[in-house]
Amino acid sequence: MQLCSRGPTVCPQWRCRNSPCRRRVSARQATWFAGSRRRLSLEKAIGVIVAWSIQLSSLKFCKTQLGLNESTTVRWNRHLRSVAAQAVGEVSHPIGGPSKTVELYEILLCRRKYNRGRPYGRRQWVFGGRCRETGAPTFVRNNRTGRDCFVAKRAHRQRCGTHRSALPLHLCELMWRRRLTPGEDEFDRIVHDIATLHPPV
Repeated sequence: MQLCSRGPTVCPQWRCRNSPCRRRVSARQATWFAGSRRRLSLEKAIGVIVAWSIQLSSLKFCKTQLGLNESTTVRWNRHLRSVAAQAVGEVSHPIGGPSKTVELYEILLCRRKYNRGRPYGRRQWVFGGRCRETGAPTFVRNNRTGRDCFVAKRAHRQRCGTHRSALPLHLCELMWRRRLTPGEDEFDRIVHDIATLHPPV
């Protein structure tokens, strides 16, 4: 098989060198870039991955620099956050240990009408921790607020500007970025996680 391209706008293809066969297969086939992610060219997809890895994947940046519309940018950010969430979920890192100090905290995420008054609707508790010596973070979502679980703080914090359904992916992205070692390239890491979690068939 030989990698060839028919033009700058056409996805590269694998072509069989055997003269009677000459079969062509898309380079995206049976990879993470297949399916709903195939609509974007590979050049722009790599551009979005690079922008996401250096935390520049805002709507304005992707529109001006990459020529992407709002829905494509949001969808690709969600795809990359889901890869980060899978990578965080695959590897569990216990924090703490002998002679280690662990800081624990809890946050209640809820809605307020016009950011005033008492909270209403569904509440989501997030309990987290960070080892002071190693900097390793962890978090757990919990819906129980009884005495047997944790004592709730009265000062509630709200994450503004994030839709409730996207919050778990944002938290997983935060955990994924905090687990990177100092000096580790984010682009190399997310590409490695894509290749590990979604290997070509």
